[in-house]
Amino acid sequence: MLGRSTSILVGSCVVLSACPVVSAQDEEPGLLSGPAVEAQATIVRYGMDGRLQPIAGRPEIAAAQVLIAARSLPTEVAERVRAINTARGESIRMLLVDELDTVREVTDLITAGEADAARDAMRAMWRRFETGTSHAPLLDDLVEAVGEGHADELRRINEEYWTALLRERAGGMMDQRGERALAAARARLAFDIFQQELREGYDLTLRRYRELLESINTGVEPTPEQRTAIRDVVLEHIENTRLAATPEQRRETMLRIYRELDEGRRERLYGLLLRQVVPD
Repeated sequence: MLGRSTSILVGSCVVLSACPVVSAQDEEPGLLSGPAVEAQATIVRYGMDGRLQPIAGRPEIAAAQVLIAARSLPTEVAERVRAINTARGESIRMLLVDELDTVREVTDLITAGEADAARDAMRAMWRRFETGTSHAPLLDDLVEAVGEGHADELRRINEEYWTALLRERAGGMMDQRGERALAAARARLAFDIFQQELREGYDLTLRRYRELLESINTGVEPTPEQRTAIRDVVLEHIENTRLAATPEQRRETMLRIYRELDEGRRERLYGLLLRQVVPD
């Protein structure tokens, strides 16, 4: 989000550089000048192609960060917002651990080319995780973080983005559609953002386990039965350690994988592990 704030500042400097230099004596407003208008903070940005630039991450977090920068809110406010964002990321990572069976189901469905069924499974997981499947689940906590004096502006910034997003995705007919149709469109977009969170959480947590399994399958070539048993060992390891395994737990898991293999494949596993520890 800092990159977006920086781009706002850079854009402001470009505009200012095109204006005539104002001397100190010119700073006093003239009789005909109107009242100073405070620029509204926003996270709505459009690219050169006229399309809305999507927010990377949760829009309500971006809204809070822009508000903090625009109103020069105290450092402790920024820290509270950062803590909310960190807690959200941790909850997503733990969701992936708690829903390992669903993750496995989704992975198998995608591998089988059943994308719609995989999406349905993820949507069910979303409903179990997000109460009411809100489009802005962190907004109430963020309102408390910035304080009531800035609550209305935070809500405005967030809703302005959602309105722009809905208008772009729903097209020019948005104003003519019924409330139920708009609510359904908002829910679809909220689910898309949740899927983005899942992908980011997966990259930070489960990807390394998938890469481990892929390296074993490629380097050791286990039988289909062995491959299934090894995957079950790894999934059990994740469930038991909750992404915080000790060195002893990691060694025990590797020993369990070793015991699932026949003698010839054990030698391949040993060679694979040796190459990882001692690079060529």
